[in-house]
Order: sequence, then structure tokens, then C-alpha cells
Amino acid sequence: MQSPGGAGRRLGFGMPPLVEEALEQAVERDVNGVSTRVFTAEHLAAICLQVGWRKDFDRIIRFVEARVLDAEDGLTATSSRKLRCLTLGL
Repeated sequence: MQSPGGAGRRLGFGMPPLVEEALEQAVERDVNGVSTRVFTAEHLAAICLQVGWRKDFDRIIRFVEARVLDAEDGLTATSSRKLRCLTLGL
């Protein structure tokens, strides 16, 4: 992760590899006239699964329902089964 000033220095927060990957692969978007980098839906879903909080699983379900994330393409089979079990309250 580069410093906020863009000087090219890496900040050493000891982030998990998945978050590092998400930062490296973030896409540039215009948000209300401001150019910013955002995580992909697939990375957000993977991070939510890794964290494992109920509200994060709910967030992934909303991603799938809104067709922002394809449950079959964006999640591994194991993750998809875990998500379905949580959705059913198992």
C-alpha cells in the first residue's frame, strides 16, 4: 500500500495477504467526481468470508441477490456451501 501522499513508500500494517491482493487489484472509479480505488466485489466477498461475521455473510447474500457477484463464479464450492448453510440457519 502506498503512502497517502503517493510517494511510493509502502506502509507496513501487516495486512493479511488477501487484503494486500485486494489493494493491488483494486479498480479505479469516479465517486462523486473524485477518482478513487475500490476493491472488486469478489475480493470484498472473500474478505467477508474470511472474517466470518454474520453481517458479512448477509452482505454477500445481498451482493448475489443484486447480481453484483455470481455465487458460482465468485465463490469457491466450499464457501458457497457455507454461505447456503448460514442462509438456512444450519
